[in-house]
Amino acid sequence: MVVRYAPLILPQNLDVMPVDYQSKIPLFYASQGITTQHHVDWMSDFIDIHEIDAENVTMRLFMQNFEGEVRKWFRELPAGTINSLVALHIKFIDHWEVMKNPLKILSKYENIR
Repeated sequence: MVVRYAPLILPQNLDVMPVDYQSKIPLFYASQGITTQHHVDWMSDFIDIHEIDAENVTMRLFMQNFEGEVRKWFRELPAGTINSLVALHIKFIDHWEVMKNPLKILSKYENIR
């Protein structure tokens, strides 16, 4: 398996990615003004519109749009820890929504005490 997909649990034989998908999906940067939930919703719409059913494709598509700190965060996740698109969405939202919302950052540190 390619190292960039290491956190994902993928089958031995991967389904083919859609043609020219890179030009059709938006990149997600940590500093961007959209919420993580909005990004998840946009990608879910893309997957529905293009009728992509193979979960190994949907997971790879979703992580392919990560840029900068988000891509670095994903690559630092432990290998073989994400087994579904839903699990990837949850991990993504849990981490990046907190990082973008000052009130959630404060509440995260309140729980440490």
